[in-house]
Amino acid sequence: MSTMEPQVDFTSPAFKKNPYKILANMRQQNPVAKISLPGDRAGWLVTRYEDVEALIRDPRLSIDIRDVYPPEVIKAVFPFGEVSEALLHSMVFTNDPKMHSRLRNLVSGSFTPRYIETWQDRIQNIIDEVIDQLPEHGEIDFIREVAFPLPMIVMSELLGIPSEDRDKFRDWSNSYVDSLGNPAAAQAIMSDMADFQQYLFQLVETKRTNPSDDLLSKMVHTEVDGDHLSRQELIGMTLLLVMAGNETTASLIGSAMLTLFQNPDQMELLKRNPALLKPAIEEFIRYRGPLLNLNDRWAVEDFEYKGQQIKKGEAIYLCVTSANRDEERFQNGGSFNAQRPDLQRHVGFGLGMHYCLGAPLARLEGFIGLRTILQRLPGIRLAVPVEELTWRPSIITFALEKLPVRY
Repeated sequence: MSTMEPQVDFTSPAFKKNPYKILANMRQQNPVAKISLPGDRAGWLVTRYEDVEALIRDPRLSIDIRDVYPPEVIKAVFPFGEVSEALLHSMVFTNDPKMHSRLRNLVSGSFTPRYIETWQDRIQNIIDEVIDQLPEHGEIDFIREVAFPLPMIVMSELLGIPSEDRDKFRDWSNSYVDSLGNPAAAQAIMSDMADFQQYLFQLVETKRTNPSDDLLSKMVHTEVDGDHLSRQELIGMTLLLVMAGNETTASLIGSAMLTLFQNPDQMELLKRNPALLKPAIEEFIRYRGPLLNLNDRWAVEDFEYKGQQIKKGEAIYLCVTSANRDEERFQNGGSFNAQRPDLQRHVGFGLGMHYCLGAPLARLEGFIGLRTILQRLPGIRLAVPVEELTWRPSIITFALEKLPVRY
């Protein structure tokens, strides 16, 4: 197998515009590839479905950077003071099963499919209100005006974030996600992250002294195994829920609409048969889901995998965008088919211990949101050539900057 280090710049506009050909070539020629990363770092990119599935569960990889690096190195990768420290204490960055279960059990009751179903009417009301506020016709940025408000309002109400702070919260969380794995981008937003940190401290204290019927208040006042969550854990869980809940669903809805614009026969099929939308959400996630790569994994020891020598401390990116189009797993994987059989096989929400807690909520918001958009904006269409669309520079997410539409 090749030992070259192909230049795959996840953050470049050229890659984000059409990563699929690049990734398909890598699946064929170099499926476990040494790559260059921002900040003069090297890592590995894994592109085949079978390898992504295997390495998600491989104990030689850890999702917790603290398993392989001392604090001074971690600070360079996650430079945002207590905000970063808080995220490292959230369940998405911990490899300790006991700690992960402790944190997950605290909030899992608010994300069970049965509980999420109770939000159907409220989600419907929110998307109707969002559409009611649009001009009767014209051109808008679909991401900012439709795809973002729905999940942000839902998550804000669930957590108890004041409505006047939603846009601010969105900008902070987007900046953080876009900077992950990119030291230069991280340095550019240090001031914003300090403001974010101070806001979160104040929000937690407000819920401590003046609780209400929301998830954050419950987390502040709940005991787990006889102890309360620390401030870091509370902030970490809040960050995780807002960023994951907003990022994944807004990106899912925006990318799904782009997919339908490019597949008008499928759009007409779903307009005629709205019931098909619920299972079709899985195909949207598979075909053009909200994640480019899963969160970094770190090698906790030297080992060989598929002929490649992976060293302790090296970062490994498991590319779900590539895995979900792997022709060895999905027949005609590069085509969108709203009636594709056996859609649950995708890895768009991860697998195993770190499977996305908010997946049921993202699916329900995506289904209700897209169904309502197709019903109430039947003439919606792309307002610019696809080639003019731009994508956010994140190493982790795969999300449009804007989606100009007419209706």
